[in-house]
Amino acid sequence: MILDWLISEGWALISWWLISLAAAWIVLPLCLRLCHALPSRGYAVARAAGILLIGYLFWLLNNLGLLRNTSGDTLLAALIVLALSLMAYFTWRERPAFSGFLRQNAPLIGAVEALFLILFVGWALVRALNPDLTATEKPMEMAFLSAVRRSAQFPPHDPWLSGYAISYYHFGYILIGTIANLSAVTNGMAFNLGIALLFALTGIGAFGVAYDLVAARRAPMRARLAVGSLAILLSIVMGNLGTAIVEIPFQTRIAPPGYLAWMNLEERDSYAVGCPPSGNAEPSNWCFWWWFRYSRVVRDLDLSGRPLAIQPITEMPIFSYVLADLHPHVLSMPFVMLTLALALNLVLGKRQLQGWELVLYGVYVGGMIFLNSWDAIFIAFIIGAEALRRLIANGTGGYIWQDWLGIAGFAAAIIGLTALLYLPFFIGFRSQAGGFLPNVLWPTQFQQFFLQFGPFLLIFAAYLWLERRRAGATFNLRLAAQILGGAIAVSVAALIGLGILAWTRDDVRFAVFQVLDESGGLIGALPALLVRRLHGLLTHAALLALIGVVIARLFAREPRRADGTPEVARAVINYAPASGFALFLIGVGAVLSLAPDFIYLRDGFGVRINTIFKLWYQAWLLWSVAAAYALW
Repeated sequence: MILDWLISEGWALISWWLISLAAAWIVLPLCLRLCHALPSRGYAVARAAGILLIGYLFWLLNNLGLLRNTSGDTLLAALIVLALSLMAYFTWRERPAFSGFLRQNAPLIGAVEALFLILFVGWALVRALNPDLTATEKPMEMAFLSAVRRSAQFPPHDPWLSGYAISYYHFGYILIGTIANLSAVTNGMAFNLGIALLFALTGIGAFGVAYDLVAARRAPMRARLAVGSLAILLSIVMGNLGTAIVEIPFQTRIAPPGYLAWMNLEERDSYAVGCPPSGNAEPSNWCFWWWFRYSRVVRDLDLSGRPLAIQPITEMPIFSYVLADLHPHVLSMPFVMLTLALALNLVLGKRQLQGWELVLYGVYVGGMIFLNSWDAIFIAFIIGAEALRRLIANGTGGYIWQDWLGIAGFAAAIIGLTALLYLPFFIGFRSQAGGFLPNVLWPTQFQQFFLQFGPFLLIFAAYLWLERRRAGATFNLRLAAQILGGAIAVSVAALIGLGILAWTRDDVRFAVFQVLDESGGLIGALPALLVRRLHGLLTHAALLALIGVVIARLFAREPRRADGTPEVARAVINYAPASGFALFLIGVGAVLSLAPDFIYLRDGFGVRINTIFKLWYQAWLLWSVAAAYALW
């Protein structure tokens, strides 16, 4: 059967592999210069970099009326990018010999190409065995992909509203659509090959970032390849703990009823459920789509203890690839890894970005919003990476006023370039979001948080304990307490402000009065609310501890004498830049994981279904790379 599939559709696999390889080699000369601080020079993310840069230029020139949505014009855009890439390389005075780069990095190049083929062909086979595009949101995604391919020029036509352009973050569909046009495959094949391509690109992207982290510490090649491979497993192969510590105990009836009630997952809070346990650990005997349940491991309740009708989504990458929805959070994953690589390049670099480099950072990082609006957080992330670079560069554990000016200038440049470079998208984009609301009712219980992130929490607990020991007298616990205290105070004030603003809306007031009415008024609601918030106390404490240790380690303090006076002024940071970046990933992931317990996006659902979904998803990607490094 597999041989028949390869004979009938192998040409499509080969064409997508060749197109992605061509995109990588088109921008490789540019990557050598742009990613000069990365030991790999960005080779592992070159495919994603090439696809995005060519796609951006093709989209922009289409919007300006200079190109049309044809395969020939796509090739023209690729040739323009090739010319710019070669220009960047040959005008570089310190450029390495291209042949020397290939020779010195042969193990890396061989590993990346082999891993890409394994991941791409392997997941294409998974999709070939289950190619139907009829469930969940696939019809909508097919409509977007079809609209992109059928539109003579951009912006693409809205498939629902004739005469209008798509008002949605649709860059990912443009990227997949252009590859589909070049390979001349049907929409159905493009959809499934797109899933396989994204799976492979995300995997080698995670591999590349983890590889560079350990290579920056001058680790041997075997360690670099091992840690990179581990990052693939943690990012796109590993799932959450739902199957291991809930589903199998439930199906085999070894879980005490009290344990199931404590976990409190839908349809798994007792044995008296609609689909009873099978009595064995063979998944083929379990209820249909049992695995889907573990994309909902958080169960929010109202004040009376009843589960909400709509629960938070807690997908992880492997779930998304098994489900195979070509949704923006999936389309953006390889480019999240590209952004991590660019951020690491910034941290490892010893200078500010030049003007042309800033423009490219604007294209790549700014493009995250066009791919998935929730990924706007990565603009703040790249600004944080610049702040980390300056912190490490001055070595004193703090900033001087020139650093603050430099960070502000960098932030203004990135934000301004994003707005300018993607102006055609922003002009036509209309979000359905209604701002943010304070989350008062729904804290995350620790056992459910552990179900999602347990392996990462265990790894980070051990790693941060080691970092605490390595810090010694430079561990700045006082500053960490001050920053956390200030952040909590500012957050409380912001939440109160959001609450006051929200109170001006009739629908918000109605919802509040409805909750009060169901809880016996204000006197009945306040005690219940206090008890409810206490349910999330352990989760909050764990995440705040992670954040606190990261701050205390990054912002090192001067060692003090016994009388409390500082020793002779000197550089006090004693961690490697790679370790600083890993700590940064851990801290940002913890902030993203904590945020939905206090704030959520007001959308059509009215609950935090998407806020947990998108922020926890980003945290997973950050933590997977950091955990691979931490295990080394």
